[in-house]
Amino acid sequence: APHWRRTSKDTGFFSFGGGPTSSSVLARHKLRVSYNGREINPDSINWATADVRQYHFTQPPSGANVLGVVKFRFPNRFDVYMHDTPERHLFNGGTRAFSHGCMRVQNPIRLAEVLLAHDHGWGAEKVRGLMNHGGTSDVALQTPIPVHVTYFTASADENGKVHLYGDIYGQDGRVASALAGHAVHLAAQTSEGATPRAKSPRRVAQAARAGAPYNPFAGLFGN
Repeated sequence: APHWRRTSKDTGFFSFGGGPTSSSVLARHKLRVSYNGREINPDSINWATADVRQYHFTQPPSGANVLGVVKFRFPNRFDVYMHDTPERHLFNGGTRAFSHGCMRVQNPIRLAEVLLAHDHGWGAEKVRGLMNHGGTSDVALQTPIPVHVTYFTASADENGKVHLYGDIYGQDGRVASALAGHAVHLAAQTSEGATPRAKSPRRVAQAARAGAPYNPFAGLFGN
């Protein structure tokens, strides 16, 4: 919302002074906007003053969808889930904290095939056919499958060597402060595999996407 308010003036994406219209920007990203369950013309809204929380933005199923072709929901109070992504090049990097809160899956179709073969007895052809039919399908699993979401900034390999990693969520300082009973400021990690300074996932994502087409709507979907 702050970004829209800044760019809803004379320049930028949602321009009312001769620049791109709201509808043209939304169309570029294949986004639709609705209010109270009814699709509306985005050019009829003054986004500089509108409360975007009252509007619903949707992106139809396709390989260009910010969540890819499949997502995996599991019970949690944060509405976190695993999902595919059209930005598959990001899996080639060593730093892969690019999501806005959810978890991107490198081989989502294969994961779906394994889960649905185990739970429904479906073959790979049926699973891929479901993904390619052009609509949205919800498939509920009948057998509960445990999901463990973990966060480590250190791990030991089979030889006992400890490897340190960047504390991108800043959890180490909170844990150390809780254990010590007072505020503790940890020094930046410099071991192999660690980032010299912990960055937030959003900042890491912005740095990694430098030079890539900017998608101002990626954060709308919590991916």
